[in-house]
Amino acid sequence: MSVPEERGDPKFLSQLEALRDAAGPAGIEVEIGYNRQGAPVTAYQKGHLLVRDADLGEVLRVVPGAAPAGDSRSGVTRVDTGGRAALDAHAELGQRMRRGAASLNHIVSIAPTGLCPGDEPAPAGPLPNPAVNPDDKAGAGVVVKVIDTGLVPIRNHSWLAVGVTGGMNTIENAEDPTLIREYAGHGTFIAGILKCVAPAAWVDVSNALPFAGAVPEDELGDQLLRELPPEGERWPDIISISAGASTGNNAPLVGLERFVEQLGRHEETVLVAAAGNHGDRVPFWPAALAGPFPEPMPGVVSVGALSDSGTSMACFSNHGPWVSVYAPGERLVNAFIEGRYKYRDPQEGHCRYYPPPQPDDDCTCMSAPPEHSIATMSGMARWSGTSFATPMVAGMIAVRMSKTKESSRQAAAALLAGAGHLQGVGPVLIPPGWFPA
Repeated sequence: MSVPEERGDPKFLSQLEALRDAAGPAGIEVEIGYNRQGAPVTAYQKGHLLVRDADLGEVLRVVPGAAPAGDSRSGVTRVDTGGRAALDAHAELGQRMRRGAASLNHIVSIAPTGLCPGDEPAPAGPLPNPAVNPDDKAGAGVVVKVIDTGLVPIRNHSWLAVGVTGGMNTIENAEDPTLIREYAGHGTFIAGILKCVAPAAWVDVSNALPFAGAVPEDELGDQLLRELPPEGERWPDIISISAGASTGNNAPLVGLERFVEQLGRHEETVLVAAAGNHGDRVPFWPAALAGPFPEPMPGVVSVGALSDSGTSMACFSNHGPWVSVYAPGERLVNAFIEGRYKYRDPQEGHCRYYPPPQPDDDCTCMSAPPEHSIATMSGMARWSGTSFATPMVAGMIAVRMSKTKESSRQAAAALLAGAGHLQGVGPVLIPPGWFPA
């Protein structure tokens, strides 16, 4: 499925292939877009655009051979470009219609540009980090919806035994059933972190990202509205999403517009979103809704990652004025699937974003251990990424809600107002149970 002109660092290309392998059975072909410097910035569905329903008729007139590829979903219609490259059709529409009349159908992923979390999971000991909160009432009465890869039943982990539900993703690798499917344990790991911070919170893990932790944005927008209560009914207190996309033109995701509109009307809900692992300032959506571009949206908290020492930003973390807060996100330890895991990118002995921001910061961006291509996982893993800083913050909001009886947005605002400040990074939140690696 590779396209000859594709370029990028080997880790990016190998993770793109993982996404394609997973999405292939669903008929989704994936391409990548580059910035002016030749670096990959986004992944999108080949030969398709997203068009707001109000603009559909005009777009079909402007693009010869274009046709709807399905019914309207979440206020937008996916359009087949009739054999034209999606980028070319998008550029022509930008010249002949108002800017923003159509968008690429971006791939929303737990593994965005770089197409990978901070690293791949490695075997770990039995103690989670953050540790289980000794206050077993922390988070009581709070409902958290996790948008991720589903929940895999895990044995012998007390913090996941009660108050966790979710749809289950496929566990087995399609090519080799004896291996764990890539990223199948991502949602479980996140649920484990949440329950360690807020043991009494009710956590429901959605299987909304089935293709190696990815899905086209129009499908995600539709899935979110199917899974959340209908208009007029109460939404979860907290929605936690450790996935997103950059869009090349720094515009928000069109396919999530209907969800975002409804979120704005549900003042009882806060969206906590991962800032992404590009290691730069490029807006990453939906986290970048936290502001300042196009304007800060109330009820959205974007989360970057701190290094495992807690004294600097993790080298892989996105950053910039649109990131609300940073929390520990490097070498965390929590629940994972039991079985054999094959590393797609064995460790090469240096950081992908080498040199690290600090001379003494042994940044973790590659997989481990270096001497093995296959590791045996025994139910716990060590993993890094803004994905995992996000449930820490979601859990801290839940804990405060249960203690103060504030709404989720009030609790989030109070936590951010009282956050510590790390010079050169920004606001930081660290849960009491976290300890430096």
